[in-house]
Amino acid sequence: MLNTARSQRLDALRAELMDLRSAVEDAERAASVPLSRAHPVHAAGAANLIRYVALRSRDLRDLQDRLTAEGLSSLGRMEADVLRNLDAVVGTIDAALGHVAPGDHDNPGPDAEPRPPTPLSVNAAALLGGTVDDRDTRIMVTLPSEAANDPALVARFARAGMDVARINCAHDDSAAWERMARHTRAAGTGIRIATDLAGPKLRTGSLEPGPRVVKVSPARDALGRVIEPASVWLVAPSADGSAPPPGEIPVTDAAWLARLRIDDTVEFTDTRGRSRYMTVVAVRDGGARIEGDRTAYIGTGTVLDVDGRETRVGAVPSVDQALRVHRGDIVELRPDAEPGFTHEGRHHVGCTVPEALDVIRVGDRVLFDDGKIEGFVRAVAVTDGRRVAEVEVTLASPRGTKLRAEKGINLPDTDLPISALTDEDLRALDDVVGFTDIVQLSFARSPGDVARLFDELDSR
Repeated sequence: MLNTARSQRLDALRAELMDLRSAVEDAERAASVPLSRAHPVHAAGAANLIRYVALRSRDLRDLQDRLTAEGLSSLGRMEADVLRNLDAVVGTIDAALGHVAPGDHDNPGPDAEPRPPTPLSVNAAALLGGTVDDRDTRIMVTLPSEAANDPALVARFARAGMDVARINCAHDDSAAWERMARHTRAAGTGIRIATDLAGPKLRTGSLEPGPRVVKVSPARDALGRVIEPASVWLVAPSADGSAPPPGEIPVTDAAWLARLRIDDTVEFTDTRGRSRYMTVVAVRDGGARIEGDRTAYIGTGTVLDVDGRETRVGAVPSVDQALRVHRGDIVELRPDAEPGFTHEGRHHVGCTVPEALDVIRVGDRVLFDDGKIEGFVRAVAVTDGRRVAEVEVTLASPRGTKLRAEKGINLPDTDLPISALTDEDLRALDDVVGFTDIVQLSFARSPGDVARLFDELDSR
């Protein structure tokens, strides 16, 4: 039997839950006009969405804490059916209090018929496939570029539980996407293929290049002991002078490289002025791999010496730079392609979609790099006929957050005059429509964007 104090607590919780139920029903009634335009198939789901938004617009933390303290559901997973979940908690309270559940909500007994699946679960199964074994979630894997030429890699993903293979159309090309899809189909039945359209590339522009240097380091354990040596391939320079891939360093003298033998010692002074010695452990046509147990910084022009024979390191890539942004800093968003930089405490960054700056307004929020940095437009200036937005940073790491080139810019308050579907996206649709199960639209900002995607799919 419940003591008086607990009965009073449960009565109070029940009253709050019923008030909450009334509030979400009021929100549904207030949205009757837009709800009337929903397709009949989606009417129930649309109404539930209105209820859910109304529920989540309230601060429920105190109520949730008190529900948890009584051993009741904390309302944490209600998106599938808001009213049913509220009624279930009220029904549990009624049972604990010994009351008869009122007729406006159900409290099924143990012999009741099982409930039909919710629209959320039905739609999730239609889109993502059925659930597997003991988990309710699906696993989506973004396929790396290597998956185009490595069917065994895709097969390993499938064995590990991949339910959806995601192909990022911002990378690779149509031939690679088709091979990824083919390997996915071969890896197992039931795996869905999702293609993510790149959309408009609203990103930070380039930054001033850093020094041309490569850091080569050994791997160490928790005690600082070397468990894997520092290793890098010395290779001949490319014919077009382009930078080599990661893990390779070009040298200027191909003949010097060809004379290297296993166990040769390569001596050099790194960019910090430290003497370093690395040993040749493998040779191949046009290359040799060297290893050492010390960290080295090898830059363009570093002199390499083997028994008095010298060569220089060729052009290595510039180190990626970043602007360290703190709360209270000013970031100037500019419409030009000039590399970004920091000067006198102000950060200057280009925007890859200059049209965005034509319509941005004072007070609009600006988020960089998936929200790692957040701010608002403090002022908009016109310089040389171009609009420049001054963004005051309100959210960043206490020690500063690094802002790099090619990071996303999100303008949630700005009505951007750009289409969610670019010409590149339409060409990608032509390429993927034959094998994809799901098309992901990265830049949808209005119902019209979604409607246009449906129109484009219907036309193919």
